[in-house]
Amino acid sequence: MALSQAALQGVLASATEKVFLECLTITHSEISPVFLVNDSVNLTRTEGTFIHFPFQVSAATQTSDRPPSINITADAVDQTIINALRPLAGSRERAGIKYEVVLADTPN
Repeated sequence: MALSQAALQGVLASATEKVFLECLTITHSEISPVFLVNDSVNLTRTEGTFIHFPFQVSAATQTSDRPPSINITADAVDQTIINALRPLAGSRERAGIKYEVVLADTPN
């Protein structure tokens, strides 16, 4: 993943005022995309409005025989998100999940 100059400076600084936000995009042929941001307010990006939703992401243990993966944990799932994802129950097609980290002041 390429970082903008501002993001790179924020990551490398010993202290920064830059705010990094985690975004998830869930896609599947049977639903409209679901956009989530790990923040207390919604986030408007080019793709659409990312709904504020608390979640945690951790890197899974990597091995040479499996591609890299992440674990996503959510505590209290909102009914809106359940309703959006319910059509996927029992589907043989896997949902696509894109994980991004963006700067709050330049989220695109």
